[in-house]
Amino acid sequence: MNSPTPEDLLRTLEEAQAAFAKQEYRLALARYQWVERHIQDDPENLPVIQIEIGWSHYLLQEYPDAIRYFAKALQSPRLNPTQRFDCLRLSGFSYEFAGDPEKASAFLQDALAQEVEETLKRYTYFELGKICFAQRRLAEAKAPLLKARQLFGAGEAPAGEREYLQTTLYYLGFIAFFEGDPGEAEKLFREYVEKAPDLKSQAPGYFGLASAKSTPPCWTCATKSCTSTRIFTTRRPWPFSFAAATWSCRCGRSWRCSCPI
Repeated sequence: MNSPTPEDLLRTLEEAQAAFAKQEYRLALARYQWVERHIQDDPENLPVIQIEIGWSHYLLQEYPDAIRYFAKALQSPRLNPTQRFDCLRLSGFSYEFAGDPEKASAFLQDALAQEVEETLKRYTYFELGKICFAQRRLAEAKAPLLKARQLFGAGEAPAGEREYLQTTLYYLGFIAFFEGDPGEAEKLFREYVEKAPDLKSQAPGYFGLASAKSTPPCWTCATKSCTSTRIFTTRRPWPFSFAAATWSCRCGRSWRCSCPI
């Protein structure tokens, strides 16, 4: 079988790029893979094509294959910081969608350590904070979410990013609530309402405001009190999974609190 000419490679690469631009990711993937097979001895361009193949798998929601190709690209010492950042963050997103939050967090943290512009990191900060929030690691979620808020909120957020800013405010509002700071929680939920584009979108913010006016949760009583009995009376699904509880202590004191389950 004859090797393809440079013209053949260029034409196929242009077909892949055109298909990708039209969101025809399956066709783009096939073209990129053809190019990959014929440039195995090209250490400069091979990792670039592997990144494009990884992107195609990612957008086709074929996350294990995406992870595999980003890992191949990361083996190259020729990647620039932005390419390395993309491989790491997309590997993190892929692990997240594949149901492995621990590996996702590790890759996202590695991505954030890369020397690229902070504005490029806004989605990575958001996803890392979201993962920590979902795992109830609220102290760890707070810092990346605050950074995401700063980056998404710099100027007027474009329509495509407004939802990320809104969700960030929502998470931060409940983190403040669970930290026992209803004033900060109310401030964040009010900002959520003010930035919502319509009445329907304001609803979660109003729900947060109602929650902020309820009894703040107690994070420390379970470990710092002389509690011997805890009686749950209400439950709600996470992220509102606190339970109104009655504590009865060996010292004779008793009180009610809203503690995270």
